[in-house]
Amino acid sequence: MEKIVIEIQHPHRAPREYDVLDQDEIKIGRGYHNDIIIPDPYVSDCHAIIRYENGQWIVVDQETKNGVYIEKLNKTVDKIVLISGDYILMGKTRIRFLLPDHPVPATKSIVLSNKFIKFISRPSVAWSIVAGTLLCYGMNFFLENSEVSSPEGLITESIIIFIFMLIWSGLWAFVGRLIKHQMQFCAQMGITAFCYFLFLPAQGLSSQLGFVFSQFWVEGFLLSLTYGITFIFMLSENLSVATNVPHLYRWVASSVITFVVVSVGVSAMLAERHHFDPLPSYYATLKAPYFGIPHSKEIKHFIQDSQDIFFFSD
Repeated sequence: MEKIVIEIQHPHRAPREYDVLDQDEIKIGRGYHNDIIIPDPYVSDCHAIIRYENGQWIVVDQETKNGVYIEKLNKTVDKIVLISGDYILMGKTRIRFLLPDHPVPATKSIVLSNKFIKFISRPSVAWSIVAGTLLCYGMNFFLENSEVSSPEGLITESIIIFIFMLIWSGLWAFVGRLIKHQMQFCAQMGITAFCYFLFLPAQGLSSQLGFVFSQFWVEGFLLSLTYGITFIFMLSENLSVATNVPHLYRWVASSVITFVVVSVGVSAMLAERHHFDPLPSYYATLKAPYFGIPHSKEIKHFIQDSQDIFFFSD
């Protein structure tokens, strides 16, 4: 007779318990005389017996109130032959029957397998992205100001952005050091700088469309959507480098955190809006074009079309 493994998943406990047994009869229940004790109020004193008979393992219900439920059959049974991997419900506790030779999932690699992360983790690539992002933010600051910007102002803007990226990347590198024992600071810095760069076109697109439609909600909606998607991507990749959280859980956690952050930001923005403001602050900022755009009409046509604005009827 070979050993068997009983996996126990309690209803309100995340860690699973494993019991390795080598006897031909195993009693399971809530009573203290059992071989496996389950502190579940829906489990009977002696709920079931797993027994080795004629070269196979069977589970026998002990005429209990809630019975023995077999998941693959979707019903309760009095007696059934068990196969390695079968799930059994006793009360609200989930039990899995396993033989020692039962296959286990493939081993996960701690080494980065994402090609994008591998590429962006190179120090030369990461710091090139940082330099390019800071240059773009300096140019954006220059175009947003109607007055001539001083070199000190451009440098200050870039330094502030760099400090934010440095703190964010440093925090995730510290998390990686605690969990994976690897800081991977360049990878975190490259991810953060790349996503900070994506914030710029998202902001520009939202501002331009808000100006075109002349609607506050258009810019607000697009800004929340594009910033939210970018932040979800950044947070998910930070988690990928710093932790061993599964892919699905990373995206779910990133989405929930982003939804909360965006909701708080939008609520704060709407709360500060006034119904009437004699000196309103315009939400859309016009920037000089990055490249030449041909005029669709001559100036005289524009003046002619604009005369109706100043026409008053009696």
